[in-house]
Amino acid sequence: LGVFPSMAASLRDIQRPFVLMVDRLGDQSRLFETRALSNFAELLQMIQRTLASVLHRSKPQILPIVCGELSVAQQIVLFSEADLVIGLDGGCIANSLWMHQQPGASVISLVPTQVNYFPMPVSWCGTFPAWRICDSIGVQSVAVLLDEAGFKDKRIHAPVGTVEYLSMPTVGDQAVG
Repeated sequence: LGVFPSMAASLRDIQRPFVLMVDRLGDQSRLFETRALSNFAELLQMIQRTLASVLHRSKPQILPIVCGELSVAQQIVLFSEADLVIGLDGGCIANSLWMHQQPGASVISLVPTQVNYFPMPVSWCGTFPAWRICDSIGVQSVAVLLDEAGFKDKRIHAPVGTVEYLSMPTVGDQAVG
């Protein structure tokens, strides 16, 4: 945290759970513009409402990010503090490697399965890179398999109700703990 004193200072007082909502839209650093969430704002509002109702707080700790707009060091700092990460499968979700092994720490990875893009057939078994990383460090992970979406699609629609349902155990664990 010494690399970014102002970021470290602001993260020191975060309230739990701390949620990262990952999007790819607006990331000008990528060669190809793929896999941006078409309903990112709707997902963000749903998570805010869910957290506010479960935690009885009007301002839950949710940070929307685009990894391509952050340095690697900034990404490490943010993911190391995250209790829940939600986003499309890809390089940014691989930052789950830096998550702490706190009870309830989870990743919800939205995985396009129309075309297999990983050596293992994701559409058949749900094996995806973030799962392997999370499993190796003791962080819970779940894949939402998106049959209608391809890895190279420009925009992908996430099922809001499914993401809400899957986020409830994590939010509830953090509220109690």
